[in-house]
Amino acid sequence: MSLRAQDAGYDSGGQPLLRQASIQVEPGEVHAILGPNGAGKSTLLKLLSGELRGTRGEISLDGRPLQQWTPAALARRRAVLPQDEQLGFGFLVEEVVALGRLPCPRHAAAREDQLLREALAAAGVATLWGRRYTALSGGERRRVQLARVLAQVWEPLSEGPRYLLLDEPTASLDLAHQHASLGAARQFALQGNGVAVVLHDPNLALAHADRVTLIREGQVAGSGKPTEVLQPEALRSVFGIDAVLMQPPGWTHPVIATRSAHLQFPA
Repeated sequence: MSLRAQDAGYDSGGQPLLRQASIQVEPGEVHAILGPNGAGKSTLLKLLSGELRGTRGEISLDGRPLQQWTPAALARRRAVLPQDEQLGFGFLVEEVVALGRLPCPRHAAAREDQLLREALAAAGVATLWGRRYTALSGGERRRVQLARVLAQVWEPLSEGPRYLLLDEPTASLDLAHQHASLGAARQFALQGNGVAVVLHDPNLALAHADRVTLIREGQVAGSGKPTEVLQPEALRSVFGIDAVLMQPPGWTHPVIATRSAHLQFPA
């Protein structure tokens, strides 16, 4: 069982936004997608979610082409956090999170209330219950939206694993909340579910991802374990930066120091 793109591509207005990309999101893993702006990361995530239908290639969920899934069944199996949100109504925080429960079978009111509180706690925003969404900061809104997608796929299914597709979930977040949000994604994966997450920071991928796929100019430039893929040569090729991979004493994972490849420093 997996969520898979095979040689997927997408054109818009005669221009390829994604040329050819293959990726497999496995249950139990966090799979990070990295690449420069305009490389096709968000397009790939939209193909995986079914928001876009590819110009070429195939997207499949558990071995079945995505177009064979009904919208209701798909909504139960995967939830999507888009890059941007335009919610401008004065909903309460819990009402925003409850939107994620719309595709799900309804429980008694007390159980639904508990599910919302659990999702908010997992996203680190339990204290925002009762607040107006429009009064929140950008980072708080981002974490409430994470709680919404968690609520959508919160309950285990007999049919198979669930999937989270997160497009830049750390945008607008401070350093601590970046790690906390990806920690919530990690906990979801540890339950036997799959996570695909678009990131810009390779250090976050090293800290939280099981696998990494690098995208450059609409194609896969590398895929595998983070420490194997996020090497200085690959980062220079994809991002045009100089990088050094270091292992701090006592740390469980390495970190990357970067600088512009065009800067000159005095000796």
